[in-house]
Amino acid sequence: MIDEQRATLYLDAAIMRAKGPRHEIFALSLADGSIEPGWPLDVATALGASFDPSVQNQRGALALFKGKVFVPFSGHWGDCGTYHGFVVGVSVDEPGKVTSFSTRARGGGIWAQGGVSGDGQSLFAVTGNTFGTSGWFGTTGWSDGEAVLRLSPDLARPIESRDYFAPLDWRDLDRRDLDLGGTAAIPFDVVGPNGARKLIFAIGKTGEAYLLDRDNLGGVGGALANARVTTNIAITSPAVWSGADGALVVLQGEGAHCSRGEPADGLVALKIRADPAPAIETWCGSVARAGSPIVTTTDGRSDPIVLVVGAEGDNRLHAFRADTGEPLATPPETMRGLHHFQTLIAAEDRLYVAADGAI
Repeated sequence: MIDEQRATLYLDAAIMRAKGPRHEIFALSLADGSIEPGWPLDVATALGASFDPSVQNQRGALALFKGKVFVPFSGHWGDCGTYHGFVVGVSVDEPGKVTSFSTRARGGGIWAQGGVSGDGQSLFAVTGNTFGTSGWFGTTGWSDGEAVLRLSPDLARPIESRDYFAPLDWRDLDRRDLDLGGTAAIPFDVVGPNGARKLIFAIGKTGEAYLLDRDNLGGVGGALANARVTTNIAITSPAVWSGADGALVVLQGEGAHCSRGEPADGLVALKIRADPAPAIETWCGSVARAGSPIVTTTDGRSDPIVLVVGAEGDNRLHAFRADTGEPLATPPETMRGLHHFQTLIAAEDRLYVAADGAI
């Protein structure tokens, strides 16, 4: 993550030291790559025995909020070891000042590549499956897994139902390893006749999407609306665009409710409306495989176009009208070295994509 004002790059590195594996958070100067004074921060040293770096894994994006860098943690493939979902907050001015949140139950990893999201007021983290809560290994009730959690900058544990959401079937999701936390929460506003509605979009591996009230997440079972939107396991990085009559959430996947005659493979666009009641509508597009989409406009709102690369498929650029899903003409050339979740960048009227050894 880059802090433009400080000209600093922040990252977490898994490093093997003489005393074993460690997670260290670095601050690097953009000017010359040097390590900023006071860094790196050794997470295990800062947090003590509650954080075991040998079983914790860091794969989600970092966030900068209220003068702190926030780093999400999960476990390694296979849910091995006694790991927990962690968010670690480090002051950018005084890196020795550290706060943290961790799930009460074992597991509950924050896996999503989007990491921790925010709306300028709060942070939102999405957790995966937990252990010891569903009857297999004990009788403990819900303990922070399969959840969207609202976190304040001090990372105090959410205790009121307005500050967390979990699906009613969270126990079944735990048993089947169908994480809600495979995709980051997306906060956005939908403008309607009665003003702006503050919402959160979340989608789990099952392909079930949930709309939540951002001011009151609703506790267990408290979604405003939910719908099965993909038939595949959804682990994705969606894009969002807000228009005059709703918001558009676009993600890689196989559409579960495409209009008749539309292809159901590769791209799903969800039109989110708030009035007269929260609802989800769908259009689908055909993209040969697994890139992550972006939405571009001419002025921040007008002429929205969905763009995505067919990573690990046809490796071509694909474009669609955001309002209707109509395919638009794109270059026929293929690209080399693209991988799953590959995301375009739009800058200065050009599109860029980083591939193996090339841009």
